[in-house]
Amino acid sequence: MPNKSEFFRVAMDIKIFICLFLGIFFPICAANAQPMNNDLKRKVVEQVERLKTISGSSEWRFFELPGRSSDPILELEKIGIVSIPYLIPFLSDASPTQAERAHGNGARRKTTVNEYVGYIINRIADYNFYLSKGKDEEGDDDGNGDLLGDEPLVDPSTILAFQTQIASWYQKNKNRSLAERKLDDLNDTFHYNRFAAYHWFGESKRKEYRLPLENKIKELLKGEVNSFKDSEMLACADALAQIGDPRSTAIVRKVTDHLSYWIYMSYRPVEEGRSGIGSNHITVLFQAYEALAKFGQKKEALIRLKELKEKYLEEMDQYTQNEFMENLEQAEKW
Repeated sequence: MPNKSEFFRVAMDIKIFICLFLGIFFPICAANAQPMNNDLKRKVVEQVERLKTISGSSEWRFFELPGRSSDPILELEKIGIVSIPYLIPFLSDASPTQAERAHGNGARRKTTVNEYVGYIINRIADYNFYLSKGKDEEGDDDGNGDLLGDEPLVDPSTILAFQTQIASWYQKNKNRSLAERKLDDLNDTFHYNRFAAYHWFGESKRKEYRLPLENKIKELLKGEVNSFKDSEMLACADALAQIGDPRSTAIVRKVTDHLSYWIYMSYRPVEEGRSGIGSNHITVLFQAYEALAKFGQKKEALIRLKELKEKYLEEMDQYTQNEFMENLEQAEKW
């Protein structure tokens, strides 16, 4: 008769097997609305097998994934979004490749097939798949979760969660345009995806994306304020400046008003109480005013920045004073 510990070990082995089987079988079935394309499946499997031959180490020594421009990766990216259902099962493949992640501090480790598969899926989808671990102290839930492709996938429950998430995303988005997907990403849980959407809309320079960006700024101006939300507002203001519709001047001005207010709150007389300041508050302030200047409001931007200088420069520490004056000098060249 097996003892109790052996019984639980066997039961756990069976549970893990079932999780892995479900993780491989059901996501691919859910993702495939069309019949299985055997030729496409063969091409994907061939290229995934070639991932094991990728060699080399992190070029910049920041532990980044090496060999990201290797042939099998490029071939899978070329196949495109239709390859995703056939890639999903390989998220459970933790086989080592010949490549190593390396860091300048001397740390090294072998990369795995599922790290590359995760990276490729993210690239094809133009989306970063992410598993949240709950809200942080500021109420954000995108600070410390699991990012697909960042680490080898070992835990069966994590593998299954990613497979399910990707299959669901594919079902929803396989026939949608990139623009439609980016509109969804404006409110994504993960900040990488939100910032990527702001950047994409700005690069497009298309005026139909003005209102979604303006509405996002209005949303960010509500509720509690933190430096991360300020960075998001700035990203939206930058995108609106790239689009260049004069109707956005007013909302970008609201961003500069908001950031100027927090300069006041941070450097007003001590007896009135001061708020904490972010590490990059001066940079963000000037970048917001630069966005306003791009709407033909350079004179207004400089006047308001010089008013802040007159009121609060002496209240700043020496480093911040120097940073403010250097930025003001550069602002004259906008």
